[in-house]
Amino acid sequence: PSRLAYSFDYGNVHYVSLNTDYEELHTAYPTMMADEAVWLDRDLSAAQKAGKRLVILMHRPPWNSPYDGDLDMNGRYFLPLFDRYQVPLVFTGHEHCYARTVPVRDSKPDSHGTVYITTGRSGTEAWDGSVRRPFDSVYYNPMDMPMYL
Repeated sequence: PSRLAYSFDYGNVHYVSLNTDYEELHTAYPTMMADEAVWLDRDLSAAQKAGKRLVILMHRPPWNSPYDGDLDMNGRYFLPLFDRYQVPLVFTGHEHCYARTVPVRDSKPDSHGTVYITTGRSGTEAWDGSVRRPFDSVYYNPMDMPMYL
């Protein structure tokens, strides 16, 4: 979708980088999320048919920030696709903490679900809006301890 998202293969792994900056871009590109979801559906389908392992990279997590139990815009568009294609691993940022979930499907723990890793912060200010989600197996808040990647 106009180079806002892209994918590539490295060995047997298919990496997808999604643009989750809808808040910044929706005025200029109001159909961004819908267009990206259509592209993602086709991309994941082709990769799965080719027998590739799937890994997603995206800035914002699929849930509201700070977490309140609800999906945000990218979660409403992308989480059903992650579940449908059984994406095993999604890396996110945005939260300024380090967190790793148990496998999650439809926002609930499920042994066949996706593990979400929030990669923490690097070089930016500590933010006190990060909260532990009920399905986080590991959570480090930078307000409590330093964190470096």
